Amino acid sequence: MLDLTNIAKYDLDSMVEKYLPVLNEIHIGYEKLDMYQCAYAIDIVVSYIQKSHATINADIKSWTVIAIIKLLKHDKINCSNDVTQYVDEFIDYWNSNYDNNIKQYTIYSSEFERDHGLVVKFVNNYN
Repeated sequence: MLDLTNIAKYDLDSMVEKYLPVLNEIHIGYEKLDMYQCAYAIDIVVSYIQKSHATINADIKSWTVIAIIKLLKHDKINCSNDVTQYVDEFIDYWNSNYDNNIKQYTIYSSEFERDHGLVVKFVNNYN
């Protein structure tokens, strides 16, 4: 669980407002996750990707957010450094496994299901 004690409530409320469309989608099935925790994690991911991985495509950026939220749900994230480390690991994992995943799993009914399966495999590596 991310430590929010040093973040002003105003800043947390601003993050929730900023990422509300994403949070509304994420919270389907993730009721146990705190909105502030999720908003803060998303903010770290977005800022870090802009700084360190700006050239990756929008799909990878979106799936990175989903992977981080799944790891947060499974209590694998304890601090902001964990978030950035997992971002790097996920992007490496995606780049290393995406083409093979496409070849292996051609039976998925949609690109979404195929890509989501890759995210689930990544998260399962930490469970």
